[in-house]
Amino acid sequence: MDLIILNDGLYQLIPVTKEIMGNISLLSNPSCFELCDILRLELTGYVNTLNLHIMKDGSGTTEEVEFPLSEENNIILDNMIKVMYQANGIGLAANQIGYNKRMFVMDTSNERDNPQVFINPIVKSKNNIKMPDVEGCLSCPGEEVKVSRSMSINLEWTCRHGKPQHKTFFYLPSRVVQHEMDHLDGKLIIDLSHRERKQDRY
Repeated sequence: MDLIILNDGLYQLIPVTKEIMGNISLLSNPSCFELCDILRLELTGYVNTLNLHIMKDGSGTTEEVEFPLSEENNIILDNMIKVMYQANGIGLAANQIGYNKRMFVMDTSNERDNPQVFINPIVKSKNNIKMPDVEGCLSCPGEEVKVSRSMSINLEWTCRHGKPQHKTFFYLPSRVVQHEMDHLDGKLIIDLSHRERKQDRY
C-alpha cells in the first residue's frame, strides 16, 4: 500500500514495503486507521531515506465525487492546493497524488493567490482552433513537449459547496483545464506528444 506523508510542508506518496513494516513495533491487532496513523508517525521521522514518489503518473481510472463533500475530500483538496504551490505548478489533478477522484485544482493568476477547485468536471465543447505550445508536467519531471490544445474550452463542474458551475476558458486557463482533464482520463503529455509526432510525419 501507499501512504501520503507530510514532510517539510510537502505531501509525499510513500510505498510501504515489508522491510519498512518489519522495523516498526505495533500494538496487538491495530485497526486499519490506527495502523495508518502509526505508520505516518514512524515514517515521517526518516522519510528522506525512502524511495519517494511525490507525484503519481496521473493515469488510471477516476471516480466521480459524491456530495455533500466529505471531510476527507475537503482535506484532500486543501492538500492538493498546497502541493501545487509547493511544486510551483499551475494545476494538479487528484490522481497525481494517488487519489483517484474526478477533481483538480488550478491557479493561473499572476499573483498566485486564486486557487480554483473543479469537482466532477465535464467538457461541454471545445474550440476547433488548435494552438501548439510547450507543456511541462509535475508527473513527468524534466519533460517538456509540444502539445496542441483547443484555444477555448466550455466546462461544467461542481464547486466544493455542491453548486453547479459553468464557464468558458481561453488560452492558458483553457490549456491547463485540458491538461488536468487528460490526467483524470488517464492521459499524460508524453502520450499526446507521441501521437502528435506521428501526425507530423504525414
